[in-house]
Amino acid sequence: MGGQQAVVTDSAAAGRVARKRGRRIQEIVTTAAELFGARGYDAVSLEDVADRLDVTKGSLYYYFASKDELVTAAIETLGNEWTDRLERLPAAAEGSPAERLRALLREHIGIAVREYPAALGLFLVPENWPAE
Repeated sequence: MGGQQAVVTDSAAAGRVARKRGRRIQEIVTTAAELFGARGYDAVSLEDVADRLDVTKGSLYYYFASKDELVTAAIETLGNEWTDRLERLPAAAEGSPAERLRALLREHIGIAVREYPAALGLFLVPENWPAE
């Protein structure tokens, strides 16, 4: 019986660690997105992201191998979140094609302006973004 208790405890601990890691990654990606969006890719270093988060640059390397990997994660994370939310929008499934498109655009712009205004620049893909 003691073995079962240890497995449950280990499983619960592993779940907490995974959730904490996920929250930390989300915090890093959100901060990076804001910085890249506001200043542009070339003007932001991993040191800048680390300073904003009040962590060491080395701790960022624990989660992301490079600046290119971090900016790619930021673009993918924001893009996926927006896409998921837009796909769940009830107004996008009703009405004429023009009405559905207007509903999607209204929601898309609303998300961007209300929730991620500093990150909008991420989607203005300059020629010097990493290939990923």
